[in-house]
Amino acid sequence: SVKKQTYSDITHHFTYDKPNCLNILDEYKNTSYKMDFNSNFKKMNKCFYNLYLNEVTENIPNDEWVLFLDDDSILIDNNFIKNLSVIIQNSNKNEVILFPIYINNFKRVLLKDEDVKNKKITDIDMSNFIIHNSILKQFKFSGECAGDFKILKNIYRSNSYKFSYYNDLPIGIWANYNHKIGGLKGKDF
Repeated sequence: SVKKQTYSDITHHFTYDKPNCLNILDEYKNTSYKMDFNSNFKKMNKCFYNLYLNEVTENIPNDEWVLFLDDDSILIDNNFIKNLSVIIQNSNKNEVILFPIYINNFKRVLLKDEDVKNKKITDIDMSNFIIHNSILKQFKFSGECAGDFKILKNIYRSNSYKFSYYNDLPIGIWANYNHKIGGLKGKDF
């Protein structure tokens, strides 16, 4: 779904924890957009995969914006990154940009208006935000579950960054939570 995006200035970084994952990625090595493959990571914590994100962001230049896609996330609108790039051009690096996505087959929209007003995030997903990498150099993911919520909470509590909500952005990401884990409902920042 990343390869199908109409916006071409994308570098796609992959992480993996099993060598057989590379078999799937091999077919994309000769793509027209840039790709990097990150090394295997030691499984130390229950949600060790969140630690991959620290490794990835260390290898991304400070002047880049980062959008995380889990292995169960799909870009459903081929113009999504193009639309998001317009928002980024009008934003500064001290902003965390949040937008709604679909979850499961019910196409539920996240970031309900009443929660935005009350400074809550409901059912936040890793693919719910794009963030400047200079912020991610200061705040690290832990090996705990709900790492997406926890890092956003820490960034918010620092009082150094603006959180910008784009509920009108055409929804371009679908995430599959058939495992019934995703999100912390109604947690206050």
